[in-house]
Amino acid sequence: MKMTITRIGNNRVDTHGKVSGASLLRKQRDPYIKAIRWFSDRIKDEGIVCLVTNSSFVHDHSLDGVRACLETEFDSIYLLDLGGNVRKNPKLSGTTHNVFGIQPGVSINIFVRHAERKRKSAVIRYAATDEWWRKEQKYEFLEQAQRAGAIEWRAIKPDVKHGWVSGGVVGFEALLPLAPTRRDRGSKSPCQYSRPTALGSPRTGTRPFTTSHGVLSPTRYTHSCGLTALRCFGTLRQEGPRMLTSS
Repeated sequence: MKMTITRIGNNRVDTHGKVSGASLLRKQRDPYIKAIRWFSDRIKDEGIVCLVTNSSFVHDHSLDGVRACLETEFDSIYLLDLGGNVRKNPKLSGTTHNVFGIQPGVSINIFVRHAERKRKSAVIRYAATDEWWRKEQKYEFLEQAQRAGAIEWRAIKPDVKHGWVSGGVVGFEALLPLAPTRRDRGSKSPCQYSRPTALGSPRTGTRPFTTSHGVLSPTRYTHSCGLTALRCFGTLRQEGPRMLTSS
């Protein structure tokens, strides 16, 4: 069992993590994300996977890698969003609006894969219950629907960031970066924008910080970062008009 869990984790990193544009990937370690990865591998060339899961993979920007893989690994995807995400909407009550009485949102997901793939990207169909429906109303809706054909679906066309419903954050690549990204750690920066490590002395009460240039006191650390910001601002003042004119 331990080997299986390890293998699932490696597969997840090699697929979901590799194609993700997010810098924070801890949500991809969620057990339900691993379950999606496992079932996708399990059915091999053909099959249907139906899971009732946390709905964050449908909406969350940091799970773009999961959506990107699902788009290419399946032919059809059906997503029935039952809402009830108390963490996103504090005005909701888990015991009142969530079908399971929990805080995360819930969705019913059907993934279909055919042996003969006719498309490079899946056809995604989405439906959602009213955000303010009580759980009893959602139960009644499911009881009346009974089957997927009785639900009014709307087709979803993923954007370039693999946003399905919420939409990806598009356009940031054209902006001037203020710090190296996780995928570009080799670049140099006057202040590495990492969380400072306190090495303070209990006797003096001082809390110096470490940076790429050695140990700095709080005052010097703040001054160093401030100079970095001023340099960036100066570059923008000098180069900004020229860049706008040339474009």
